[in-house]
Amino acid sequence: MRKLNTSSVKADRIRGRSLVELLIAMVIALVAIGAVVSAISGTSLTGSQQNVYAEFDQEVAVATSLIGSQFKNAGFTQIRKANAGPLEDSDYEGPAVTGCANGYVSISAADPVCAPLAAGASISSIRLLYQATPDNTDFAGTNPQDCLGDSIPLGVSPFSGAANFALADNRYQVITTDPANPNRLRCAGPGNDFTPDTLFNNINNLTIVYGVAGVEIDAIDGHGYPGSRIIAFLTSTQIDALGQMTPGSSGLVPTDTRLSPWQRVLSVRMCMSLATGNDVLPEPMSDYLDCAGAVIVPANNDRQIHRSVKMDFAIKNRTSPCADSAAPLSAAAVAAGVVPTWCPQSSNATR
Repeated sequence: MRKLNTSSVKADRIRGRSLVELLIAMVIALVAIGAVVSAISGTSLTGSQQNVYAEFDQEVAVATSLIGSQFKNAGFTQIRKANAGPLEDSDYEGPAVTGCANGYVSISAADPVCAPLAAGASISSIRLLYQATPDNTDFAGTNPQDCLGDSIPLGVSPFSGAANFALADNRYQVITTDPANPNRLRCAGPGNDFTPDTLFNNINNLTIVYGVAGVEIDAIDGHGYPGSRIIAFLTSTQIDALGQMTPGSSGLVPTDTRLSPWQRVLSVRMCMSLATGNDVLPEPMSDYLDCAGAVIVPANNDRQIHRSVKMDFAIKNRTSPCADSAAPLSAAAVAAGVVPTWCPQSSNATR
């Protein structure tokens, strides 16, 4: 029997690896480490982008929530028993909303006038009006607050004569003409004599159309009043073109000389184009849609987040004219321009 050379076996076991084998192992290890580092870095970058998107979406949600609360209140009024007759009086009897297609000549005017339409795209402005009460508005002491948190002065209702009446008259407009600080959504309220201040920055565009009601003929006095169904979406310019209503017509044709066409607005469809205002992405954002539905391709050096947000708001608190008493107005009274009491158009209204 041949004797096993154990010393040779032991030498083979302790000889180790060659230089080539070590180099190959090192290369494999470096590739594996690089893959792990790349995965960790990619995860961190993705997480950072997600945080940026989340913060931006939160800012968008705050903007839409603030404006939405104003639409919920638009047109609100307290209802009081009339001094004479079986019907009710309202503290506020004007339109819930008015608007301009190209902003105001002066947003601080007592009754702001729309600026002339400019060539090309324009930016809408909107005015929301309602009676401010503890039920719908934050208070600063004994006074309700406007859109900027300033105290609305108290007075006497010009409609019902009620004391401690506060009218929230909040006006919103996007400013694009200030090169130092463009694209700002500003608001002006009665609390500081309609001195505007910025609510949100980086609002690139604001477009608004209004859902307008048809006209129904009242059985009492034969005049036309807003119906409860939207028959068209119109711009503010188109609504102004309706003019005051004349008796006896229907559809989109004006029907009552005592009724502002803005009191036919049942809903508002708004779209805001927003951006982060600074480059927060590692590369340009992918294509996106603007408020008109057009595809926008960001420039090569534009690494902002862009978003177009569409919102629909129902105008639930509206007023429409009704007779001063249960009896219809006489032809002589109508001819003399007698204006009936305005009644809230809601489920508890009587006309």
